[in-house]
Amino acid sequence: MFSDQQFNEWITEAITIAKRHMTMVIGTSHADGCFKDSDISIPIAYCVDSNGEVVFVRKNDTRTVIFDTESRKIEVLQAIAAL
Repeated sequence: MFSDQQFNEWITEAITIAKRHMTMVIGTSHADGCFKDSDISIPIAYCVDSNGEVVFVRKNDTRTVIFDTESRKIEVLQAIAAL
């Protein structure tokens, strides 16, 4: 992802798609947010349920998120220090 404006557009569009198709929408950027040679990049992960309700939104956070779609439990794993 490249900007805060684009972030807001993507979340809004995910909500629209989820409601229109009555389905869960899950999205992510690259693990560190980087894409090609961009100088501006923000790592994101999000989930919107079939009613258009935001389940979670992670912005500028490279930690792994585990989401159980049945229980709706969200677990954010702590970063592991480099060896």
